[in-house]
Amino acid sequence: MEFNLGFGFTSLGLLKPIGGAIIPPITTGIIAANRFQIPTATASVPANYTSRRSHFAHPDGDISNLKTVDANFVYSGTTAVAAATRTIKRFIEYPAGVFTAVTWGGSPTVTLSTLNVVSDPINLTIPKGAEFWERTVNLNASVGSFPCQELPASSQALGVPDGNSASDLGNSGTISATSAITTFGASVIIGDVAAPAAKSFVILGDSIAFGEGDITSVGAKRGSGWIARALDNYGHAYLKITKPGQQVTEFVSTISYPTAFLALINFSDVISEHGINDLRLGRTQAQILADHQSIYSMVSGKRIAQTTMTPRSSSTDGYATVANQTGRTDGTMASIVPLNAAIRAKPANVNRIIEAADAAASARDSLVWASPPVPTADGTHPNSFKADQMAQILASQVAGPITGIDPETLLRPLSYVKAIGNEYNSGQGLGSANPAVGGTVHGVAYEDITDGSFQVWFPHYGASAGYGEWSTGGTMTIEASIKWIDASGAQQITILQTKAGGGVASAAAFQDAKLYGPTVRPKVGSHFWINFRGTFPNGCYYSHARADYANGEALQYGSTVPNLIGSATAYGNTWNGGGDFYGPSFIGGKIARPTFGVSGDSNHSGVLVNGICDVPDTLQGGIGSVARLLTPYMAGIDVSVPGGTAFEMSDPTKTACRDRLLNMTDNVFYPLGTNDMIFNTYTAVQVDGFVETAKARHKNKTYFYPTIPAVVTSNSANTVYNSARDVERRSRNTTLRSRSNVVDIAVGTESTVTPGTLITLTDTIDGTHFNATGNKKNANGANFNVSSKISGANSVNAGYQYPSGAIYQNLPLTGFSGQQATITTSAIYSPEHKLTGALLVEDTSTNSHSAFVTSSVTVAETTRVFTICAKRVSGARNLFFQIQKNGGNYADARAVVNLDTGTLNYSSGESGVQTVNSVTVTAFEDYWKVSLSVTFAAGVPANPYIFVKIANATGNDNYAGDGASSIAVWGLDIR
Repeated sequence: MEFNLGFGFTSLGLLKPIGGAIIPPITTGIIAANRFQIPTATASVPANYTSRRSHFAHPDGDISNLKTVDANFVYSGTTAVAAATRTIKRFIEYPAGVFTAVTWGGSPTVTLSTLNVVSDPINLTIPKGAEFWERTVNLNASVGSFPCQELPASSQALGVPDGNSASDLGNSGTISATSAITTFGASVIIGDVAAPAAKSFVILGDSIAFGEGDITSVGAKRGSGWIARALDNYGHAYLKITKPGQQVTEFVSTISYPTAFLALINFSDVISEHGINDLRLGRTQAQILADHQSIYSMVSGKRIAQTTMTPRSSSTDGYATVANQTGRTDGTMASIVPLNAAIRAKPANVNRIIEAADAAASARDSLVWASPPVPTADGTHPNSFKADQMAQILASQVAGPITGIDPETLLRPLSYVKAIGNEYNSGQGLGSANPAVGGTVHGVAYEDITDGSFQVWFPHYGASAGYGEWSTGGTMTIEASIKWIDASGAQQITILQTKAGGGVASAAAFQDAKLYGPTVRPKVGSHFWINFRGTFPNGCYYSHARADYANGEALQYGSTVPNLIGSATAYGNTWNGGGDFYGPSFIGGKIARPTFGVSGDSNHSGVLVNGICDVPDTLQGGIGSVARLLTPYMAGIDVSVPGGTAFEMSDPTKTACRDRLLNMTDNVFYPLGTNDMIFNTYTAVQVDGFVETAKARHKNKTYFYPTIPAVVTSNSANTVYNSARDVERRSRNTTLRSRSNVVDIAVGTESTVTPGTLITLTDTIDGTHFNATGNKKNANGANFNVSSKISGANSVNAGYQYPSGAIYQNLPLTGFSGQQATITTSAIYSPEHKLTGALLVEDTSTNSHSAFVTSSVTVAETTRVFTICAKRVSGARNLFFQIQKNGGNYADARAVVNLDTGTLNYSSGESGVQTVNSVTVTAFEDYWKVSLSVTFAAGVPANPYIFVKIANATGNDNYAGDGASSIAVWGLDIR
């Protein structure tokens, strides 16, 4: 008999009882968490011995109705054999220290023997993604061949909490990580996931899938081996049936064991990896492919992914270089190239191919590993570095298709997006000589995107005044990854995937290539960066003067570009200084907050006139007066183009792509009319008609009407550019000012004494295009209260930005040197809402524990204000902030601040030389901002040393360190 209590394998649709609420859809009986494994070893286990194993719950929804399943077999060798009889009890630990008993037919214990055993449902719900633990106790007697799960290295070496205890700690006590590689527990836990069509995976393979060689670290959810690490990127649930040294023929020879076991559980996807051992031992390509088909038959009805075979090579330099490696030729290893070719052709019953070989090898079919860095210790098994690298490269291929993505009618932008490439260049964008493009795009998360709908679109179209929308033609392809900060302040890197599960999206002309990240959930107000790499057969699109250099945006193009997908490294610029930009047309998902769309001209799109006119200088990155006004409150999509006209936007044949994007926003702004009325001959009445015609295509929006700023002769002649045409502009503004939804951006810079001229001529570059100062005046002068005008548009804190005027600034503390302490920059979430905080950790010496830098400021006969932000990270240390004279007696000014309370312990200076005027300490999110005002006497040398020190409880900087206490510091500013 099987202890199978009759669960169903269904994904339930929406059900609504009469008079009741809607019941959420669920997926039942599915693998409910990660890190499950069929036993691969046996060990002698004494009575009352306890094992504790860690898992992370399914990422798609809360898990409930859990059941543990124990296999009746073990791979103690390379084929399955019956497991030994043993009696156990088991508890689920969630949250930590709280235990729920597992029962079998109502009994708190069970004897496992010749049957696969399924427990009773467990009365426990675990939130999606949460960590929980299982504890299993061997009862009654010592078992000589107890089935055990193995790791590639000890729990302690890998940094995982799995552990053993020699006593019964099933529902009490602490079990620490073991120095052994074995533990024991359930083969898998299944349950209901509160999400429709939830995915779970079964991994079938040999030592590579098992994780052999991956012995110094684990994945984000503690997975070992490149496949599990790839699934960790998304938090996916999985079960491994893997055995080092196993051939696929050996797996098939005892396939009845896993067949019977898998019949008891629900799962959606299978990853098949076997084959390299068969080649090593002389089996043919035909035999391997035939055995693969036997595996596919065992899991018929599931989505099946087959990996290509990774290299086996020898090396004369420890795999440090490609040149000193040689592909192995033992057995039938010479068949690896044709075998991989056959796999790439997608054998029958396979849904997708995972290009493991390409991710591992120096080049396709090279037979050797890519290096440096050293990728393997033995030429067969990827080490932890390489396993992680392969996981990042292959994550989307491993994870497979995405389901449940919201339709476009529900999507809204998560961040500010500059959507349209607008440099026409004879219809070729960057031209056919530049088919490859790579770049880094910056964004800010305005909302917590909780439902897995995060996605990024890349346009295969541009728009230019006079041409309307255009495409370079052919089919473009693109891949991307996102570096983001989660709710805990930790950095994550996620490779985005197509809906079908691949890593490369494509689009025909006038369409968008779409990539998805169902696990991407940035902390609200935090910054993120998207690396992308694409190929456009006839050249990519671009815009001048749109790149936000201050926030790390860049564009690289040519015949080829480097692959930085999955990397924390940003792209560089092919041309520095021009603000060249190409990026997504959409970044978002299912968003509840209000959003905006802008359709404007060159004063809103950015333009290159004697340099970049409006240099982005805010944390949100807005360009133009409207975006600068709105981005502190809302995400949005800007489809503005240089030379844009209301006339062109009224023509649906020229605006289909931009209409599609504007319809994915809620509040639409039309700052159009300058080119129509000043540089063409349209009247104010005609422009109003053009805008109303465009509005009719943007359904169910709230519309706003920005006024039209003045245009003067040049940046040296503050006279009306064209008096006759300016009459129409002023008439248009009069009409708009009579409307409740006016945004009066013109009033901030236009003279009331001489209408049509500017209050300050230097606010423009050329008399037409406003610089950053001018656009800020236009935005601030509009007297438009965003929060009161647009319901729900409350400000979003995108981080702290010092005001202009600093004479020296080093926000991330780059270049600081540690003394009896280590300083790691870009290590912790900062008040800037980026991972730009530095971590300062004391050593164990009895000394001063600090980091310092030599500044580059003059101080003699001046008063300077020195500011730093700090907080505790580990331990109970405080801040010792010191400004030390560069030379002479090295006198200093200092302030010591309690980082628990923010109180000033004390401050001091050198009388008559460095006088401390004041110290202010203010709460700054979870940091304290400390500002030290110092007046310097004549003759004090320039370039003082800036010390950031760790102080003990009494404020002393010289003490015996513990090697662990630390503080975070950010934002050195001198003014």
